Amino acid sequence: MARQLNFEATPAAQVTLGAKAVRSRGSAGVLTNAGGPGPWTMSGTGSDGIAYSYVTDCNYGTTDTASLATRCGARGRSAAVSALNLYESDERATVGGFTVTRTVTDFTDTSGVTVGGALKLFSSGTIAGPNAGSYGAAFGPEVYTESFTATAGQAVAFRYSAAGGDDEYEYYAFLVDVRTSDYDGGTHTVVAHGRGGNQTWKFLNGVVPADGTYRFRLVAGTYDGSGGFAVGGNLYIDPVIWLGNPNEITMDPITDKVRGLSDETFEISAQATSNGPVTFTVDPATTSRCSVGPTTVVNGRSIAQVTIKASGTDGTCTINGDSREFGPFVPAPQIFRSFSLCSSVPTHGGGQALSGLALEGQRLEVTDGTINSCGDNYLRIYQWQVCNQLPCTSDSDFSDYGSPSMLRGFGPDKDQKGVLSLTSALEGKRVRARITVINPRGASFTVATAASEPVVGVPKRSAGPSSSTSTPVSSGPVSEPKPFVLPSGDTPRATPGEVVVYEGGAPVVVTSQPVTVNGVQSVRLGGTSAGGGKFEMTIGGDCPTCAVTQENDGKNVLGMEQAAAVRVGGYGFGPGSQVNVFVSSTTRLIGFFK
Repeated sequence: MARQLNFEATPAAQVTLGAKAVRSRGSAGVLTNAGGPGPWTMSGTGSDGIAYSYVTDCNYGTTDTASLATRCGARGRSAAVSALNLYESDERATVGGFTVTRTVTDFTDTSGVTVGGALKLFSSGTIAGPNAGSYGAAFGPEVYTESFTATAGQAVAFRYSAAGGDDEYEYYAFLVDVRTSDYDGGTHTVVAHGRGGNQTWKFLNGVVPADGTYRFRLVAGTYDGSGGFAVGGNLYIDPVIWLGNPNEITMDPITDKVRGLSDETFEISAQATSNGPVTFTVDPATTSRCSVGPTTVVNGRSIAQVTIKASGTDGTCTINGDSREFGPFVPAPQIFRSFSLCSSVPTHGGGQALSGLALEGQRLEVTDGTINSCGDNYLRIYQWQVCNQLPCTSDSDFSDYGSPSMLRGFGPDKDQKGVLSLTSALEGKRVRARITVINPRGASFTVATAASEPVVGVPKRSAGPSSSTSTPVSSGPVSEPKPFVLPSGDTPRATPGEVVVYEGGAPVVVTSQPVTVNGVQSVRLGGTSAGGGKFEMTIGGDCPTCAVTQENDGKNVLGMEQAAAVRVGGYGFGPGSQVNVFVSSTTRLIGFFK
């Protein structure tokens, strides 16, 4: 089991940290996601050269003075104040009365969690100016534990809470090497530091840097968040400190969601290093928008359902994750995941397409393209369609094929795509996907992909003399095809680079256009036979760099690289008819198909 440490009796007094306040030196900080939902993360590099970060309920990068006054307890801020709050504090001397008290009390935070016998560390007073570049802080009182032995890599965990005051709190938590009798002069390792306005009970921990004898020391303080020199803060600490194996929680981000006309649920999950249960709670400030159900643990992973409340408003929802001590593991540091709720109409930004080979036995997948939606909890409906007549570009050219498939835009289905397995029933047909997106408020749009290439069949096998044998029947090129000649007895000829098509010996007018097939530049030809039937052929490279190009000079002039692989396909031909394909500068037959 993880070991519990006891606090020693510590006198209530102001504390001067001096050089030990390595993250309160007036240096610039960086606030993560300043324009987004909180809590927020402030980061920087201390005077000791070590990078740090801490989570706060104060959006130090905003000019929204109303929200800051509500969440951080600051007494009115301006844009200039907000800019200064992007800096670290710096330790200041106190002016006039500065009161510090250390008392024992039961404290219940705003989420309803109560810790009995908590140590309340209170400070209030006035600090010296001027405010140049950053705002100041003063420290005290402090508490520290009895000495204990620890090994490198172990973790010390503690839990704290804050309840505002005349201004904001700021604290430092240290591991102090006390192998010598000089307690204050022992090597101090910062294991946690932060500032803010209010905080529900929250676990943090730090790693023991080396084998040795230590005390855990927590120094409370107060930060001049309002810039008026009057300071004050209330910090509470759980009387139980833990020593044991380190523990942390891993959890995926939660993406933004569309608020529906009725309650909606989605699944979240997290896992602690200890494999102990993770408890999810909703930040008290956001309970009107969402709620979270009980945790179920499956193979060490904790799973819960979050409900988006239709009765709520657009705004932020924040889910906290906690995992208590478990076997030799200390409590894990609390994590949070924030996301926004919104109610906009989805739109499409293009880019829908099919991927995969149009070959029997293969499958086509739908790429949705750009879905512009403020949240991802929409419904995607895929309806496959078959082209009935050329040119396969308008809705009237298609009819539905099979039943629609429906996938959610989030949760277990977030990475799934619309998929169509190509069977022999689709041989020679061009297919497309019709995509409909509907959000929880009933707003929707529908788009369609371009049609695929005609589906190519695979060689069929026919029954031989007995049922146990079969003979392959080729549907591809043969080594000795039947020669095709014009009525003159000559083979077809064309000016190098030009395309000509003959039907029964008579030339047919064709049109052409450049297309991209499976990412390779190709050319599509179309024409109408003497009987009025339309046909189409595509000539494309059969390797990523085997492009077939078209010159725009009024002729159907193609360009191919010598020795490059070329694929030719088409449809609209009479059943069983032979289509010969020649390539010419030096005329040669490259194959035929039926």
